[in-house]
Amino acid sequence: SDTTPGASSWTVTVNWGDNTSPTTFTTNSQGSLGSQSHTYAQAGTYTATVTVTDNQNVSNAATFQVTVSSTTSGLVNFVNFETGDFSQTAAHQGGAIVTSPALDGTFSLQLFRSNSVAWAEIRQSGSTFYNLPTAFYSFLFQSASQTGEGGIVNFQDANGNYKAALHLSPSGKLLFYDANGNLLAVGTTTLLPNQTYKISAMIGTGVNAPFEILVNGNVELSGTGNLGNGNNGSIRLGGNSAYTTNYYYDDIAINSQMFQGAALPGTSTHRQVNGEIQVGNISITPGGSLLPSANGNAVPKVLPVMPSDLALLLQTAGNDRNSLLWSLENQGAVTPAQIDSFFTDLGTGLAKEIA
Repeated sequence: SDTTPGASSWTVTVNWGDNTSPTTFTTNSQGSLGSQSHTYAQAGTYTATVTVTDNQNVSNAATFQVTVSSTTSGLVNFVNFETGDFSQTAAHQGGAIVTSPALDGTFSLQLFRSNSVAWAEIRQSGSTFYNLPTAFYSFLFQSASQTGEGGIVNFQDANGNYKAALHLSPSGKLLFYDANGNLLAVGTTTLLPNQTYKISAMIGTGVNAPFEILVNGNVELSGTGNLGNGNNGSIRLGGNSAYTTNYYYDDIAINSQMFQGAALPGTSTHRQVNGEIQVGNISITPGGSLLPSANGNAVPKVLPVMPSDLALLLQTAGNDRNSLLWSLENQGAVTPAQIDSFFTDLGTGLAKEIA
């Protein structure tokens, strides 16, 4: 709650601590701030800073730490070309395994095209297709040069048929095409030549299937569209058509649950809250929940606004459901059903929003 005279709106800024752009939003009502999602491109421990400012220009900030652990959960295949040849691919046409530039490690894939076709196809292992309604892809990508539009990757079904495609426009913007070759979305970030980017893609299945494309952990494109009725089964780096480009690839990960490097419940992802945020008479306790979103690619940070007595009870009871329930029932604050609805995965003590 906020009793600051004249306070009627609050601006919240979340700096995620990984040199990406902060998230800023405004609320005009007291209560929960809801959830904000962010994807960390690399595993590690980050210090996130939450700043709240009311319309009377009274502000303060608090920090909490987020630990993101790499995991191989759901990993279908990972190709890094460190064999120095094409043995990790299912098939290829043209292309070369090169040492310069090496996007990571010693070797990378080069697809050099002069109005010609070159591609490399990756499946589950060897020639075996995977079969996933929703698949999560990530890879390192660098464009050295291109004339006109270039195909980055085709997403294919479990029979090797085309589902969708990601292209690079002449101006360096990402272009996403559906199963019929219709342009669904155009990115806003310019991918500069000779700079390495981590591109991630979530590809669903169906005539109104979800998709999401990230660049360096930030959502670039998202929506729904016709992505074909066949489940995900392989990817073809470079696509099928003739282009005039010089592209490089490395560290291709295919996952059935989430983008590679994201965190799942039960991994070592625990919150540390360094005090409440005091903004005038506002009392805000960052919840710091580390439960991934439904598609597993993001880590929501729940930042509820709590009454001071509830915040004190939480500090006393911690994440133990039984002691917290006893405390709140005796205080007459909430019902057992409400507590149960706010907690999940009690074995690891990960909490959802409490407000």
